[in-house]
Amino acid sequence: MTFDYKNILAGLRDTHIIHLPVNIELLRIYFSYFMHMDLIKIL
Repeated sequence: MTFDYKNILAGLRDTHIIHLPVNIELLRIYFSYFMHMDLIKIL
């Protein structure tokens, strides 16, 4: 699976006014997942 950082961030930016608390949590989930996947790729 591949993820488009720009589309994800744009989607979060577009909805942050309405769902700020939800998107902060989504950002944590997204970036922790991306960092985890990057570590797997490095290993």
